[in-house]
Amino acid sequence: MRSAYELVSIGDSESDLLRKMGKSYPRYFKHRDGRSFCNATEYVYEIDMQVYTVWVCNGKIFRIDVNNK
Repeated sequence: MRSAYELVSIGDSESDLLRKMGKSYPRYFKHRDGRSFCNATEYVYEIDMQVYTVWVCNGKIFRIDVNNK
């Protein structure tokens, strides 16, 4: 995910995300993937007419969705 000159990608830590992109209003939920699950956090950012949804599990980014506004 790009914001001007910064980049966040899958596998980066949650602290990297917050440092580079700033804090949005998080949403907390339980994420299930097959037999494993974790307490996940969802952050939403609006950048350049696109909405980025970033999901964090166990302190690491595991999914980034991009949608047009």
